[in-house]
Amino acid sequence: MKVVYIDVLFLINFCMDFLTLWFCGSLLHLPRRRLPLFLASALGGAYAALEAVFSGNPTVSLVIGLGAAFLLCFIAYGRDCRARLLLTLFALFFGVS
Repeated sequence: MKVVYIDVLFLINFCMDFLTLWFCGSLLHLPRRRLPLFLASALGGAYAALEAVFSGNPTVSLVIGLGAAFLLCFIAYGRDCRARLLLTLFALFFGVS
């Protein structure tokens, strides 16, 4: 029997999303604001916790995961970059994460 502590899963994913978004923003020379990064990372941690509780069809999980990754990038940097740069950020973020 596996035991998964949701709070630990949330915290680890929050930290990894924050660091990955920070790193990707640094590589693309985007202005990094803490509040949008914290909000995006919190959403990523919540998504990971929900994914652990409600796991299902792998194809549907992949599509929802792609949407969640794009939403994280948009929350963190959406107001600071154009559509093409946002897609580059999304590809970099998804590749790194």
